[in-house]
Amino acid sequence: MQSRRDEAAAVLEHCAEIETRIVHEQLVRAGKDPGTKQIISMSLPDIHFCRERWLEARPLYEEKVSHWEKCVTRPDNIDLGHLKVRLAACQSNSGHPSAAIGTCRRAVSTFEREWSARHPKVAVAQAALAQLLAREQRLQEAAEAVLVTHTTSTEKQIPDHPEALLLAPLLS
Repeated sequence: MQSRRDEAAAVLEHCAEIETRIVHEQLVRAGKDPGTKQIISMSLPDIHFCRERWLEARPLYEEKVSHWEKCVTRPDNIDLGHLKVRLAACQSNSGHPSAAIGTCRRAVSTFEREWSARHPKVAVAQAALAQLLAREQRLQEAAEAVLVTHTTSTEKQIPDHPEALLLAPLLS
């Protein structure tokens, strides 16, 4: 698993280099001095996430989520629910389980609103929520989230999805 994270981080770092270079070139073309501007890659939170640098990733995801939640429309490549699931993981791994649970619930709501209640993205977010709730010994709530995940993953024929497989111990 760690080798996959390292591989993902390497790809993201390459993307960040390209992104930074493009922004630099745009500033030069616009007659601005790139040396006076701080260029922060949009991939930076994902790089920190892959490297499991939760404390560094968390505020960057918070900023992205906050920004995109306020927008009436957003580009197709911005998956707000996914950003919220990532933020929840960072919050949980940096010692903020209550915030993580709240953020994960918001991710579920976002996916339900944008995709439908029975979409696989909802199941994945519900699975993440179930895991967070189980870690906090909120077993009744975790069981409810597991049931939704299990029902959706069975309906959509995705029982082998990694998130669904992680819930197997909670189903017994």
